[in-house]
Amino acid sequence: MPRPIDGNDEILEAGSWALAFTALPAAPPPGLKQRLMARIAAPPRPGLGILRADEGSWEATGSPGVRYRKLYFDESTGFITMLVKMDPGAVYPSHLHTRAEQCLILEGDLRHPDNVFGTGDFIWGEAGSVDPAVSTVRGNLLLIVADPANEILA
Repeated sequence: MPRPIDGNDEILEAGSWALAFTALPAAPPPGLKQRLMARIAAPPRPGLGILRADEGSWEATGSPGVRYRKLYFDESTGFITMLVKMDPGAVYPSHLHTRAEQCLILEGDLRHPDNVFGTGDFIWGEAGSVDPAVSTVRGNLLLIVADPANEILA
């Protein structure tokens, strides 16, 4: 709730305006623009990374119509973060999750034998769980965080 204006507030406001209009323009320090441009163009600081949308390449998985693009590999945990694309009608074989796996459907559909998942659905498998063969009718784009050592079963 705003408080009522008293005489002191009016004096402070008038003083603020007077200071703003009496300050002389100042030139920026020499080299400021060059330092700013260099900072913008510099690689990320240690501990931070950037992968632009047009960087990286799509790799084959060994399953027809299924490819992936590595976004990040965490050496301390052994987990990979990747995008997976499945063409319409593609099937990825049954596999054992050696460790937990997380999957967010960014586009399209993903079909398990008993479930159909769509854009925005998030699924995961705990370590030791088995995914049956999964497929897509329309194609999809998935964001997956997993151990790359999952074991293909079929």
